[in-house]
Amino acid sequence: MTLASLFPIVAVMALALYVSTQYSPEDIIAAANANTGMTQAQPWYAVSLGLEIVGGFRAIVPLVLFLLLVMTVLLRERIPQPRRIFFGIVLCMLA
Repeated sequence: MTLASLFPIVAVMALALYVSTQYSPEDIIAAANANTGMTQAQPWYAVSLGLEIVGGFRAIVPLVLFLLLVMTVLLRERIPQPRRIFFGIVLCMLA
């Protein structure tokens, strides 16, 4: 297990601790009950392909840029086979 895999777990736990100090359980349950049914999931055929592509960019690009900066600035290493890595990133975004 690496630090990268522990970070989301620690972040969720920290958020839970913060929320528990700011709101009571009754407030959280009331807010959850008030928001149910307000948004309905659209069927897969009603979602545009453009929105899915933009969502893919928004999910992948920040992570790739962060890892690229860590590798080049912090570790001062060259990217091995940059064309192959770029091709893999493009394929991830298309999927």
